Amino acid sequence: MSFEEFCNYMLEHLRDYLPEELRDATIERFDKSLINGGTGVGIVIREPDKDMAPCFYVNDAFKEYQNGMPLGELCEKLIDGYMEHRDVKAPIVPDNIFDFAQVKDQILPRMINLKQNCDLLGERPYTRVDDLAVVYMVDLPDFGDCGASMPISNSIFEKWQISMEELHTAAIQNAVTREGYILHDIRAMILGDMTMNFLNNDIPGLDAKDAPMLVLTTPSQIDGATALANPDILMAVGRAVQGDYYILPSSTDELLVVTKENARENGSTPKKLGEMVRNVNQQAVEDTKQLSDHIYEFNMESRELRTVPESREKVKEAER
Repeated sequence: MSFEEFCNYMLEHLRDYLPEELRDATIERFDKSLINGGTGVGIVIREPDKDMAPCFYVNDAFKEYQNGMPLGELCEKLIDGYMEHRDVKAPIVPDNIFDFAQVKDQILPRMINLKQNCDLLGERPYTRVDDLAVVYMVDLPDFGDCGASMPISNSIFEKWQISMEELHTAAIQNAVTREGYILHDIRAMILGDMTMNFLNNDIPGLDAKDAPMLVLTTPSQIDGATALANPDILMAVGRAVQGDYYILPSSTDELLVVTKENARENGSTPKKLGEMVRNVNQQAVEDTKQLSDHIYEFNMESRELRTVPESREKVKEAER
């Protein structure tokens, strides 16, 4: 069964698994462009007496079907999820969303791949950072057990009548004041110690430059890659490791840092580090969380971030 056939099956049969009192609900399909390409197919179950309805995506359910889960069990699982969230309230969109001054402090950045998101970037204002792009979100009030955010579209940005620099500056500053960033030894992270932060420069007896690999992220471990858009944070990392360094984009949530000195001593060439990034992307990172397939370097003297060409995967020329 193809993915499209799977989606049609769900639309046709989910009603059979709804409680009797909900059998008159409308079941609709909802398609949404995903970060890094592809389409998320959602299903919305609208009850006649409700204005709002949760949308649940079936992409992951299709993977479970491919791994052997029976269609009946999948239908039951999806309906159980719907019943659990059917009364969750929608996030509250501010009435003053078109007033930049009123929502300025709620704007946050998100880092995505430039080339893989051309269609999405055609709909949103963005700032280019090497071969990456910073897009922007308005943080919305919490609802249920989670938070929500709304993408800033071109239409919203135009109504704000501000420059890209103003938008970018506000988002980058908010990312620092909301959470900030932490830099710690990857060995401590594996052991569950999230208290270390070499950016504070207050860890007696420990030296960041001696760590074979460091993790740069946020305290919540979400959207840590936005540090790539903040030269001040990248400079702080350089001061902590006492020199220039490589950055491995582990995901949109965290970055791995390796000093150039340690890389040389361990035989970790840019080519090998690039291969490491591609292997991790393939084996352990969700498609929507992948950032790029090569590494970057940060130069302290120039305050510049750039792609390391040697870390890119070489494309074999077609045989003539």
